[in-house]
Amino acid sequence: LDSLENPAYATEFQSAEGRVFILPTFRGSRTLQEYQSAFGPGGSLPSEYSISPQISFFAPAGGFTLGGSASVSRVGDTTLTATPQYDPSTLANNPQSSAQTTGSSSGTFYSGSLVAARRWGANSFGVELASLKGTGSLSSVTTEANGPGRLSEERSQSTSDITQTRLTAGFSRDLSR
Repeated sequence: LDSLENPAYATEFQSAEGRVFILPTFRGSRTLQEYQSAFGPGGSLPSEYSISPQISFFAPAGGFTLGGSASVSRVGDTTLTATPQYDPSTLANNPQSSAQTTGSSSGTFYSGSLVAARRWGANSFGVELASLKGTGSLSSVTTEANGPGRLSEERSQSTSDITQTRLTAGFSRDLSR
């Protein structure tokens, strides 16, 4: 893992090594009553989840150490529900006024890097080219009731993209030699 932060550390690999890492995330229920039921006899199932697999591989090759990593992260849909708080004077004037907002969001991110490192005596130098690409979306619907038979709805949707490329150079010196 340190070789992805400072590419010069990749020269520590004496043989080919790889790693597969899976990071699961779970999110439970949303209301206080649902959280409390998690401790009861029935328990509760997670309402949302995501999994982020990551892989990395490094190998010495002809005086150099070459390697890289790749990962994908998918943030599952997040269901949003909100009922705004009203000023008591507003409720006194229109007791049948109410609103509710529901929505969801999601994001997907891909990242990868390539590393090359070389050792000269007690010194090591390495370079890394890393890339991150991602997309996300958010959508919501606000429904408002303003008295009997009067209903209004507002929809909003937003998307985003991210792209980043980074070049990192690293140096290390083995002080024990």
